[in-house]
This record gives sequence, structure tokens and C-alpha cells, in this order.
Amino acid sequence: MKYTSTFLWIMTVLTAVNTPETLEAKSRRSRPATTAPAAPVVPTQQTRIAQALAEWNVYATLQNALKVQNGDIASAMKKALLAADLLIQADGSLDIGSVSLVKSAFISSQPQEWEVNMGKVLDQLDTTWQSFFSTVKAPLATNQVATIALKGMFSLSPSQRVTDRHAKVAVLAAMLSPYNQGPVGDCFAVTDMIRDHQEYYKHAAEDYASIATNGYLQRPVNGSNDYFFFLPSLADDDLASTCNLTPAGQFAGTSYNLLDAPGFAAASVVMGGQNIATLTKNVMQLLDAQPNGPAIQVTPLQILTAMAQVIAAQTPNSSSDALAAVGAYAFSSLTNNTILRGTEAAFAAMAEDRPNDSTRGNINQCVTQALSSTWQQLNHLPGASSFQQAFMNTFNASYRLLYNLDIPLPQVAADGSSSSGGFWLYERSSSSPNLPGKRIATPQDFRQLVLDAISQTASQLGSTQGVQSIAAQLTHVVNTDTFLKNILWDYDSSNQQVSDPVANYEQLSRTPMQSPDGDNPFEVDELDTQTNYNNYVQAYTPTNAKDLISWCLTLAKKAPQELIPMDSPQHAFNFVPANPDMVAFVQQSQSTSQWLQAKLIAPGMQVSRRQMTASTQQTLSNTMYSMISNALPSPISYQQLLHKLNAKPMSVKDYANGLLSGINQLLKSNADQAHAVAVALDAVLIESLSAKDQAILNQSAIRFAFTNWNEGTKNIYFCAYFNPRTEQIGFGNIFEDKTNLQPMDENEWVNNQAWDVDLTPFAPQNT
Repeated sequence: MKYTSTFLWIMTVLTAVNTPETLEAKSRRSRPATTAPAAPVVPTQQTRIAQALAEWNVYATLQNALKVQNGDIASAMKKALLAADLLIQADGSLDIGSVSLVKSAFISSQPQEWEVNMGKVLDQLDTTWQSFFSTVKAPLATNQVATIALKGMFSLSPSQRVTDRHAKVAVLAAMLSPYNQGPVGDCFAVTDMIRDHQEYYKHAAEDYASIATNGYLQRPVNGSNDYFFFLPSLADDDLASTCNLTPAGQFAGTSYNLLDAPGFAAASVVMGGQNIATLTKNVMQLLDAQPNGPAIQVTPLQILTAMAQVIAAQTPNSSSDALAAVGAYAFSSLTNNTILRGTEAAFAAMAEDRPNDSTRGNINQCVTQALSSTWQQLNHLPGASSFQQAFMNTFNASYRLLYNLDIPLPQVAADGSSSSGGFWLYERSSSSPNLPGKRIATPQDFRQLVLDAISQTASQLGSTQGVQSIAAQLTHVVNTDTFLKNILWDYDSSNQQVSDPVANYEQLSRTPMQSPDGDNPFEVDELDTQTNYNNYVQAYTPTNAKDLISWCLTLAKKAPQELIPMDSPQHAFNFVPANPDMVAFVQQSQSTSQWLQAKLIAPGMQVSRRQMTASTQQTLSNTMYSMISNALPSPISYQQLLHKLNAKPMSVKDYANGLLSGINQLLKSNADQAHAVAVALDAVLIESLSAKDQAILNQSAIRFAFTNWNEGTKNIYFCAYFNPRTEQIGFGNIFEDKTNLQPMDENEWVNNQAWDVDLTPFAPQNT
């Protein structure tokens, strides 16, 4: 297996074992036989739970005070890890007797949104789980990526060994942790994985165990087992946030030092710098903080880079770049459960394992196109057709795709949320199929992959003169610069704008070696559940938001009461027929139109027809002005518009429409611009309404799909809502607790856009 030099150093740092130290066992010194050993004080489980809860409260308070990382998510991850640590005993068995104690201590009678599934998992734990946890083991030496994931999760130093108990705690912590998509653009994989994580616990646990122990998932594909790996990379927006540090290394306005922040403390330990007394001082010097100067503003990534340089200078045979990667992974592990993210990346790889799947199909097609004229020239030779078919089969089997969560996208994805994630190309190792293989990173690497497939095909077909002649001519063509240029041009037509794509391949957003593709959740579902999704996927193209919600309500009457894979052209997500809003419709006898009128339209009309207050007018008009002021011919014209609108009492609907019409006249908007202004104004209008009217619109909204997105620990749902400006049903998103309603662009998402749903997903059973 071939890695970059940085990645080799990461594995060296994180897998070094200098002492037998573990979390569950310490070396014992011998004592004189004449001295009776003091009886150890063993805390009761109630005491341990109380101590863990106290630790969590301190941790949560600190994270929220420092604001270096998302405090809510960090606290949720920490609670899951502490609960798992309490329930896995020193011998690795599950402490069934303490489950109810942990649940009552960690989850209130009115649990927060992210705690609900934690409670469901705890309710599932019984003696039948003992045999499962007995199978969970520490990673083998060959599964170094799994070791990295566990060291990141537990903030272990290079000298600390990963044990079986670590692996067991990690698996249970993954089960108890909240999970959603985050900034990564693999919604097609997250859709299916969320269903397992929230409904099919044993199936999910088996995957988490495989990630923790083996570093991969295993699934049968086309009649034989294949392996799906992950990379130790985490997309984390917190790394690019900013914080203010004094020259002494304290967070400005607090008494906390740099290394008091849990993320930086974890990074220091995993990089091996926890014993460097001058670490903070040296880091601040590298960050160019003047001894008597003001506080400086820096990002966590800049801090981690400086920490890596300081530690590397005092660590023999080290690499500061590799240590920085280690530190960033450890930092982000506090808000990203490494087992869940590893499983997520493996699920994404499942979507690209068959010849016609999206990215794989593109790779195969670009090779076919680049060689098409050559095959035509070879067509007169005996066996050319057989060679071509055998070659494509061999080439397709020669590589695999791994999903890198941390590849920056050239622009925010169509879903409006994803900013990173894409596939890397790897050559399969025929001798070690349970290892990823060598990365194909450059056009020249890709050329060699094709040449190897030609050579293997020739060997398979025998060394006849005709076979050797075909192989020789193909080899000649592949070795030309034109071949590689055509590969990159054929892979994505936009690459044709670059005259020399081979020399400038790193500037291209889509190549066979790295591509942010993948968009079909049903491909993942098929491999995960071993069913043929094509038999069950239904398509529907709504004309507007009312049409969409009416279709979804009809689906709710016949769909199984579980998360259902669903997608639109922009995004993959889960339909939720078991959502209380859906259930309320199914349980009554009204028609769809009658129910929407009573549930959604009638309450919304109260808001729309209400006279707009002066405070709402001012908030709406001021916010819109701040958004469009740079495009206005003069501020006076806008003030004249407001004077006209404020001259007499107006309803919410009439004032909003009058303001919209006036703004578009001032801007001389075309149709597209007018639509963009309307979308913006609708969002501002809802935020400008009184708390009472906002509550009416939020509570009447109908949630129907889990978007996979989140804000902190709040899950976000797609919904139908009442638009008080248009007095029509609109499309938007809302928190699960029915707050924070946000309109969405219906032209982009709904109006005449195709939606797909798999009503019979055949999810794995909990056996």
C-alpha cells in the first residue's frame, strides 16, 4: 500500500507504542510480603455516574464559553462518550444493570432533540448485546486508519496503546452520538446511514464495529465481497473560525489559556506535545504576538499549524505538516464522531462500486472515448472485440473509489449546504483486497493504471501474436500526451477550456483522480440492503409547493412508518411518514385539500390579513434596504417608496407586495432578479413579524422530510408553510421543534423539479 509521505508520518506518530499504558490497566509495583496492601477505594457506579455528569457539565460550560468549537455539538459528543465509558466494564462486557441509571442521569424526562435517539439506543440495550460487544476488538496493526480514528476519538498520545476496550467504547459512543450531514456533500450516503443510525441499531452497530476494528465495511457486490474504506479526514468549519488570543496565550476577556480549550488540548496530546512546558509561549511567538501588543485574531488551523511546528522541532524524525494534519484530526474529533464519519465515507464509496454508477461510469466512459478511434483502427484484427470487452472489465476491476470528506468543493453544492467532499481514485491491490491500495493522484498515475489493465488483459487472453499486436498498439496510444489530454477533456467538458489540462490538472474541479460526484441514495440503499431499488422508486414532478405536500401526504398513507430514502435534483434526504405532522393527517378523515385548509391556510390567513404594525414595517424595510442599498440609484428613492407605503394602514400581505413591487421598480429588475428579491423578502418578512405571528406560521408548518442538515444540535426538516405575502402554500425548512422557519427557492427546489422516493426500502432487520 502506497501513502503520501505525510500520511506515512501520521501513521508512525499515532501507532508508536513506547509503554504498555492503557485506559483500563496500569502497571503495579510489587510490595513487600510483610505489608498488607491497602484496600483500593472502588467508587460505586452511582458515584462514577455523578462524577461523569459533573465532568460533562464543566466541559459543556467551557466549550460554550470559549466558542472555539461548536459547543452544543461538542457537548453532545462528550455526553455520548462518557455514557459509553460508564457502560463498558473493565473486562469489556456491557454493564446492563447500569443502563437505566445512566439514562436517568444523562437524559431528562423532556430530552433535547439530540438526546431522543440516545434514549432509544439505551432502551434497546439488553443481554442480547453481550455477544456482539464480545466480538469488538482493537484494530490490527495492518488497519492503521482505524487506529488513527480511535486515537483521535480518545485523544491518545503516541505512547498510548489502543485496546479492545477502546474499540468497544467507541462503537457504543457512535451509537449514542447525534449524526447528520454537516458540511460534507455526500447526502446520497448520509440518507441511508441516518436510517440505520436511528432505526436499525444492530445493523448500524455491526458497521461501526467493522470501522473501528477493520477500518472498512464489507458488502457483497455482484456475487463477491468487496471492501469499503475511509480516510482519516474530517470536514470541519470550526477550523476556519476565528478567536482572539492575548500575547500570553490567553483567550481575550477570559482567564483561560490556549491549552485549556479542549480542542487544542486534544491536539497537543495526539501530536505528542503535552509535556512541552513552553508550548503556548512558543506558539504565540510563531503567531507573531508582540509581548506588550494587543490581542491577535487567529483561526484554530493557524494555531494547530504553529503547534505542529513547535512540537516537530522537539521531536526527532518528525514532520510539521504531518503533525498539523494529526492535530486538526484530533481537534475536529471532538465535534465529529470518527466512527460515524468513517462509516459515512465507506457508505459513499458503496455508491460507486458498479460499472454504471455515477463517478465510476464517468471514469470508464472517458477511457472508452479516449480510445474509441484506436479501437476502430484495430477492428480489422482478429480478437479485437474480445480484447476490448476484456480490457474494460479488467480496467473497471482494477480500481476503487474512496470518499474524502475534506476535499473543498469549487463552490457550495446545489443543495446550498455542502462545501466539501469528493472521491479519490485508488488502484486495487489484488494480493491484499482488504487494503485500499495505491492512490492514483496524477494524470501519469492514471496512465499507468490503464497500461496495467492492458498488460493484465493480454496475459489473460494468452500471448498470441494478435493479442500482443493489439496490446502494443494500445500501449503506444496510451503513452502519448494526447491520450491524457483527451482523458481529462472527455471526463468533464468544462476541462476543455484549459488548453493544457495535464500540466494544470490540480486546477480542474473534476478529474478521474478527484471528483466531487455522487448523487444517488438508492445505489447505496441497494448495496446496504441487498435489494433492487429500481423496482420500487417512484418519481413525481410537482408544479408548486401545494402539489408537493399533497403528494407527500398521499404517500404517508401507504408508506412504512420509517425513514424513507427520497431525493430531488439538488439533494438526497429522508421522507418521514412517522413525523407527527404526517401522522395527524393520516389519522383523520378529511381530504387533503380540507386538511390543508384547516391546518395550514386558515391560521396563515390570520397573519396575512392582519394590519402590519409600524415596528414590523420598520424592521422589514430597514433589513431589505441593507440588502439592496448598493444597487439603488439613490437612498432618497427608497425613502420615497417607504413614505408612500406608510401613508395608510396596510395588511401584511399588501405592505409586503407593495414593498416588493417598489423595490423591483427601483432596481429595474428582470424576471430572474425579481424572483431573487421575492425569495429574500419572504425570508425577511417572516423574521420581521411579531413573535405571535411567527409562532402561528411555525406551528402550522407541515414537516415531511429530514434534510440531513443541522444547526448546532438542531435537526432541520423540509416543510410546507403558509406564505403571508402570496397567501399560497410555500416550501421551506424548519427545525424539528418547529422553530426557525426559513423559505426556500421554489423554482430551484419544487416547481417542475423531479422528486424520487423508494417506498419499499427493505431496511435491514434488527436480528
